[in-house]
Amino acid sequence: MPLKKHQYIVLKERFDENYLPFDLGFLQIVTKKITTRNPPYLKFRELWQIDTWKNGSRNHLNIKKNKNQNIDIAKITRKALSIANKDVKTSISILDDELEGVGIPVASAILYFAFPEMFVVIDRYAWNAYRAVGRGERVVGKDWEKTFTGGPKEYEEFCTFCRVKASQLGPGWTPRDVEKALFLYGENRGKIPSASSLP
Repeated sequence: MPLKKHQYIVLKERFDENYLPFDLGFLQIVTKKITTRNPPYLKFRELWQIDTWKNGSRNHLNIKKNKNQNIDIAKITRKALSIANKDVKTSISILDDELEGVGIPVASAILYFAFPEMFVVIDRYAWNAYRAVGRGERVVGKDWEKTFTGGPKEYEEFCTFCRVKASQLGPGWTPRDVEKALFLYGENRGKIPSASSLP
């Protein structure tokens, strides 16, 4: 069932009340480092920071220096980011396949931090909300907790939905704003939380 514009607005506002300072801090630090390089690329520290931002402290050991020290992170990310605007499926595949411990969700975060106006971050909450809202699938009960197992094609589909919906919602909306609304909708199992119900 599609969400109405006012529901997107409420969801985005609720997300920003809780997560915006954390998001902006990372954007100001990590995005600046990546985008001041021409062409853009990541060093190990930025890869580790993005993984920590995406997965939290519980899982940041996915990106272990010893796993990635024998590969050229800068070369791999430069290659992926140089084609991201033209071929998102190949770009995200490169990140997913060639960086140790990086799956599609962390690869999507890399694309987002490199190009915040174009790309979105995918995870189980946003994906399951998209399945319900964008695809019209029935998502109930434990379906809201299903892990994102899609690949580059599904990520591209999700990005396209967020871009189209942002343009429909009007000026000031970015694909990331739509994704944030979907994340919170999915995290709350298809409900729009009140301000008092959030942590």
